[in-house]
Amino acid sequence: MRTLIHTLSFFLLILILSFSSQLRAQEEESFEDLFNFGEEVEEEIIGEDDLDNLFGDDETFGAEESLFGDESDELLVEEGDVVIQMLEKKEIPRNLTLSLTIASPTYVSTDLMTWNSTVDFRFSTEFPLVMFGLIPGFSISDFSFENALPVGGIFEGVALFGTVSRPLFPGKISLGAGIVGSVPGMFIQQAYEFSLWDRVLFAADFRLTWASSMNDGDAVSWFDIGFSPGVILMKRNK
Repeated sequence: MRTLIHTLSFFLLILILSFSSQLRAQEEESFEDLFNFGEEVEEEIIGEDDLDNLFGDDETFGAEESLFGDESDELLVEEGDVVIQMLEKKEIPRNLTLSLTIASPTYVSTDLMTWNSTVDFRFSTEFPLVMFGLIPGFSISDFSFENALPVGGIFEGVALFGTVSRPLFPGKISLGAGIVGSVPGMFIQQAYEFSLWDRVLFAADFRLTWASSMNDGDAVSWFDIGFSPGVILMKRNK
C-alpha cells in the first residue's frame, strides 16, 4: 500500500508541474500581447497660454480646494468602510482541489523518542462545497517509524481521514478524524497557502497527528512539517 502511495505521489507531482508550465506559458503570451501597441501615438504639445487657461490663477485653486476638500474626506471615509465590509464578507472559495504533501515528523511523543522516522507522502482533496462555513474533504497518507533503541520494531501503515477546513486568508485550519493504521486517530493542521497562475497552489503545512495506540500499546502523537504543491481542478460559483 505504501508503494502504491509513493507511485501515485510521483505521477501527481508530474501532473502538477506540467499543469503549472502550461499556465505559465499562457501567462507569458498574454503578457506579450499586452505590450504589443502597434502604431505609435503622436505627442501633443501644449503651449504656455494653454497651460494658463487650463490651470487658472491661484484664486481658482483656492476655490477648488474649498469646494472639494470636504467631499474628498467623505470619499476616503466611505472607501475605508467599503474595504472593511469586503474583508468581513470575504467569500470562502468553492474549488475542487488536489494536493500532494511531502512531510517529515519533527517532534514526537515520549513513546516515539527512540524511533526513527522517514519522509511521508499524503494526498489531500477538498470538495467544492461549504457547509456551516467549513470545506469538507479527505486525506490519505503513509507513515513509518522504526525502533532504534533497542533495535527492532516497526510502526507503519496508512492513515485515512475525513477532513473539514476553515480558510483564514492566507492561513487555513483543518481537522481530521479517521484511522491511523488499524486504530482510531485524528489530526489538527495549520497551513499557509498562496496561488500561482490562478490554478496552482503552494502551501506550508504544520500537522499534529494522534493515534490511539501503537502496536497494541499506548497512544502516540507526532508533529510534522510539510510542503504541499497542489492544483485547482474545478472552480464553482455560487
